[in-house]
Order: sequence, then C-alpha cells, then structure tokens
Amino acid sequence: QFAFGVGSPITHTIPVKVHLLKAFSPKSINPTSIDCEYEGSTAPTFTWFDGEEKIDAKDSEIFSIAKTLVYGDAKKATETLSIDKSKITGVKDVKTIKCKISFTEPETDTLETSTAVHFREISSFTDTQYYFGTGDVVLSCVLDYGASGAAPNKVTWTVGSLTKNTDYTETALANAGGQATSKITLISPSNTKFAQTYACQFN
Repeated sequence: QFAFGVGSPITHTIPVKVHLLKAFSPKSINPTSIDCEYEGSTAPTFTWFDGEEKIDAKDSEIFSIAKTLVYGDAKKATETLSIDKSKITGVKDVKTIKCKISFTEPETDTLETSTAVHFREISSFTDTQYYFGTGDVVLSCVLDYGASGAAPNKVTWTVGSLTKNTDYTETALANAGGQATSKITLISPSNTKFAQTYACQFN
C-alpha cells in the first residue's frame, strides 16, 4: 500500500512465505522407510524419485508411499516412502532416493533432498555347526555391499575365551567383487571350550 502527501511515509508490504524441507542424511544403510518432512506456509505436493526416475504405481512392488502427516493448522506435512528391499533387483547396489516438493500456482518454488541408500547383507551362518574327528575348522563371514557400495575397513570376531594364534587364527579382511570376506580357523578344536557361539561384525 502507498500513501502520498507532505511528510507522509511511503510504505510497501509484501507477503513472505517460508518453505522448509528437512534434509535427508547423506547416507542411509538398509532403510525400510524414509520420511520426507516439510514445514511452511503452503501445502506441498510430494514427488519421490529413484535416481532420476519418478516413483509411481509401476514401482508398487518395491515402494509404497503414505501421507503420515497431512498438512493442516500445524503447517507441517510428512510423506513416508516404504521400501521392500527383498524385491529390488541388484539389492546390494547403491540407490539414490530423492524427495521433491512443489506448490500450486502461482508459487513455482521447488525444494528437494536426497540420500544415497546402501543395501548391505551378511550371509547367514547355518544355525548349528557340528565337528567330528580331527583337523581344523574354518568359519567364514561374508558381507555383500555391491559393486558401487562402500567397503568396510575392519572386522571384529567375538570368540569368547579363545586365544588368538593358540586356539584360532584370523585371515586379513579381503574386499573383492562387492563382497567383504573374513575367516577364522579353529585349530584342532578337540575340547568343549570351542563349543560356543561365534559372531562377526564389519565396520
């Protein structure tokens, strides 16, 4: 609004709208769902992308989208993308998931945030391993992280009261072909102290 006259101020007012989109973490490990959270002046429209491809009905076996917080008086809105990683081809490869928000005309603003999704799996041990006779026993632990995934740089075995290089030996961590492999060899496990649960952890 404007006012004119001797000694009169000249003022102009303009509405200011605020749009805030909570940033995703740069990297997500084995997520089953991702929340896209908005707070601001106008009800947004959410659009999700797998890489540069829009996620829609054709992807319903892998992804499902739900409005977990509908925009209202609190001026907040959230959509949640659920992921069934068992249905993803090449599950171990890194995927970029992006959430983009837009608004109806006349607002043309868009905001987006993305995360690099890493799917990693440790190959399961058999429930029980039995030992008969003499000789060494080799236990292997394998982490699948995909050709484009991030390789671990450390592995830790939990072996109870066993003594390294006396009761068992450990091979160096090996990374190749999108897999990390670690092995321990139980040296002639001929007494009951070897009867325990063994665990491996990658970092």
